[in-house]
Amino acid sequence: MSARRPALALLAGVLTTGAFAPFHVWPLAMAGPALLLWLIHEARPRQALWLGWLFGVAHYLSGVWWVVVSTHGFGGAPLWLSLLMLLLLAAYLALYPALAALLLRLIALPGWGGPLLLWPALWLLSSFAATLFLDGFPWFSLGYAAADLGLLRKLAPLLGVEGLSALFALGAGVLVCLARPGQRAPALILAGLVSLALLLLPPVSHWTREQGEPLQVALVQGNVPQDQKWRPRNRLPIMQMYRDLSAQAWPADLVIWPEVAIPAPLDLAEELFRDQDEAALAAGGSLFFTILTYADGRPYNTVYALGRGQGRYVKRHLVPFGEYVPTPDWMRPAFSLLNLPLPDIATGLPGDDLLLVDGHAVSMSICFEDVFPLEVSETARRSEFLVNVTNDAWFSGTAAPVQHLQIARLRAAESARGLLRVANTGISAIIGPDGAVTQRLDWGVRGILRGEVQPRVGETPFQRWGHWPHSLFVVLVLLGALWRRRGLLT
Repeated sequence: MSARRPALALLAGVLTTGAFAPFHVWPLAMAGPALLLWLIHEARPRQALWLGWLFGVAHYLSGVWWVVVSTHGFGGAPLWLSLLMLLLLAAYLALYPALAALLLRLIALPGWGGPLLLWPALWLLSSFAATLFLDGFPWFSLGYAAADLGLLRKLAPLLGVEGLSALFALGAGVLVCLARPGQRAPALILAGLVSLALLLLPPVSHWTREQGEPLQVALVQGNVPQDQKWRPRNRLPIMQMYRDLSAQAWPADLVIWPEVAIPAPLDLAEELFRDQDEAALAAGGSLFFTILTYADGRPYNTVYALGRGQGRYVKRHLVPFGEYVPTPDWMRPAFSLLNLPLPDIATGLPGDDLLLVDGHAVSMSICFEDVFPLEVSETARRSEFLVNVTNDAWFSGTAAPVQHLQIARLRAAESARGLLRVANTGISAIIGPDGAVTQRLDWGVRGILRGEVQPRVGETPFQRWGHWPHSLFVVLVLLGALWRRRGLLT
């Protein structure tokens, strides 16, 4: 194999990254995978595996390079170790597109028509694997490229982000077939059918209905830099700052602070906790108070609903290397030898699935948790709107905050409910049930984002069926491809 194909595979991975925020060149979500499909079609299986892996390495290195900023710039790890962690992460995640490429070469028959459905099925299979194994890291599902496309977002409540990913992979197959004489007719017919279906689909709001009057909300963005937040001398000023901002936020039905807004354990902030509870009651509203709660000597990332609100939510899905280290206990002494801080946020403290605001059920998620569609869907289907609190200050000056906002927009569209996103340093946003951002408070601003959220009830098809239709599609396509291959080779 000449050096040209590996170089083009690397280029395909970088191009695919351009489909996501902050670039938003959504056609690249088809063009990048299409180039990879072109490269592997006539390659031997081992070559296809190598090309798919190179594609993935380039894609993730160019997309999640901000891991170095969080681990080195704010986490205290040596630069060499942060770079090594990024390389290992990219090398691991690249195994999934490599798996799709290998299976395509092992299963597909000669000719371009066969991969038209097989490629999106295999892409789905690799995406599922990336979500399930080693706690999952489905950050770059292709479907997120649809965040700025109102027409495609109409599919989110039916198929979820992974269904949109399969659609982009299908588009990649169509592009390749259009470039091959004799394969254009089936590709054009399939593209036409999909386009017609998109035009006939109802709006996202069709799947849910309004419940009561809109709630007036105030999202508090404290804008505390990560390298200043946990310094002991800043603890009291930060507490006072949030007290002052909350006082300015009333009147509102709901005031929300960002993830772990107060840099102190709850037992050292009890006076502030009681003060804010009384202030919320006096204002006739609710406050989501975010802090670390210690129990049995371990910290838990928690959100308390104060005032007229009810419940306590405890974070369940932690950020690897940010809140815990996904390594065996016998490896942990190595972190001490390297003089590294060892994150040790815990899970398992009892909490509530839903928080209540004036009797309205709220689906709560903290930071990284909103990256997992099924986990959010499990509570969102029983809620009336969604809230995500986060601290993207770990990734200051990088693409991570805008990528994270892009992800949140699909969670809103999948559930056909409004979503309130509150970030410490930005980007805080009010997102409508169709996934469109209606209001936002940009990065690096201290202030209050005022607006409203309309509670909605109902169950979208994605909430009802989850990934079962996707799984059925994968199984049927794989069985059909294997049966066809067996029939023609015997």
